[in-house]
Amino acid sequence: MRFYFAVATLAALARAAELTMEGQNVTAGEEVQIIIANATEAGSGYPGKTVTDLKIGIFNTIYNFWMCSLTDFIPAVDGPMKVTVPPEMGPSGTYYEIASLGYENPGEFGFTDFIIRMGNTKLFFLSGGKGKWTPAETMPDLKYNGLTNFLEADIPCSSYPCAQDCAKKQFPSADVWYYQSVWIECLKACDGVKADWPTGTGSFTNPTPVAVPESLPETKEECKEEDFRTKCGEECCSRYEYCSGYKVCVELPLDVESLRSKWSATRSPTSVASQTGTTVVTGGAGQTGSGTATGGETKSTGAASGREVDWKVLGAMAGAFGVGVLEQL
Repeated sequence: MRFYFAVATLAALARAAELTMEGQNVTAGEEVQIIIANATEAGSGYPGKTVTDLKIGIFNTIYNFWMCSLTDFIPAVDGPMKVTVPPEMGPSGTYYEIASLGYENPGEFGFTDFIIRMGNTKLFFLSGGKGKWTPAETMPDLKYNGLTNFLEADIPCSSYPCAQDCAKKQFPSADVWYYQSVWIECLKACDGVKADWPTGTGSFTNPTPVAVPESLPETKEECKEEDFRTKCGEECCSRYEYCSGYKVCVELPLDVESLRSKWSATRSPTSVASQTGTTVVTGGAGQTGSGTATGGETKSTGAASGREVDWKVLGAMAGAFGVGVLEQL
């Protein structure tokens, strides 16, 4: 099933729908407004399909995948809407994007049958987060899968701490995603959670043990929320960085639209006309920007400078959820 969704997701990358928000700060427990555009577009990978319903949720950069749902199925309609990130969902910091999935007439367990991934919002700093990451979530086994195992479960964000507790009882590796496993039975008992096993029996009885650390590394200094610092392994990411995999701080992507506004207000028509170039950005955690100008200027990028670039975030699977298709602006 995981392979099927991987192929389906990659096919849907040529999509038209957009999801945006103003600013880069969100306060847990308070409403934030997002704007949905081209909501019914299914993308070139699904000719003849029309999106009828959406699900709004959270993507995180710890395992680079859909984390949890902020809404149930909602009608696919363009325009503004408000969502609230529950404080218990996760810790404060720059780990998150608001994301969405598109569906055509989904049934009870239709959350697995998405036909399009809309564009995520830009990364934002969450203030007032009361949750914590667990060692299980930082394991390589969960990269690009998370606790939903490529969307084979639907976890409300308010129930995410319950799912984390279940992962402590049995690590959610591929071997334990079967009916009546400790993990699945615990997960299905969490409030509002649905898993794609309403009936059936498991085929695995001896899952391979996974050695999970007992605790996360401690930061070398205090990461103060009021300074917009983000805990990331032993580091505190700065206000202009996000945390990838709970291991490395990576520079935030260029906000090209904001830069354009500033440039148009400060540059004269003559100076603007004297330069040529292109800017390419992506729409998620691995977002980069680049520009080339005449006159021998040095090329610049929005990727990390002096740090390891998180190329996995730029990979195809991360591209399916955290990084949008390249767009020529």
